Amino acid sequence: MDKTSNWRPAALTLTVLGAIVRLLPHPPNFAPVGSASLFAGARLPVWQAYLVPLVLMAVTDPILSPMRGAPAFSKFQLFTYVSFLIAVWIGRRLRATESVRRIALATVLSSLQFFIITNFGSWLWFKSYPQNAAGLAA
Repeated sequence: MDKTSNWRPAALTLTVLGAIVRLLPHPPNFAPVGSASLFAGARLPVWQAYLVPLVLMAVTDPILSPMRGAPAFSKFQLFTYVSFLIAVWIGRRLRATESVRRIALATVLSSLQFFIITNFGSWLWFKSYPQNAAGLAA
């Protein structure tokens, strides 16, 4: 597709596929929500871009929560949702480029921020580690 193409059908397809894949068995943290967020940020109008991960998560979380024995929405999920919105923001920086180097850098940055933010939320919320610098580092 060239730069003048309409990316909405591709984004809608990725959102639906992202939801389906998220509902299928997969390794932890291996669902394509982050990549769909990055793509949406790069190719969709701003309001639609931010809507993609929110809709994807809001539709699939209530379905997955009973399987995990968790509430449909918790304070911890705020960290995950914010991380995907940051991925959209990172994708917005790719709007004017098709540079493989910039896209690769954005992908790594998006993955890294997801790891840091959600691990911080896990440390803060679940109390699995001591609430000090050593516990955070662990």
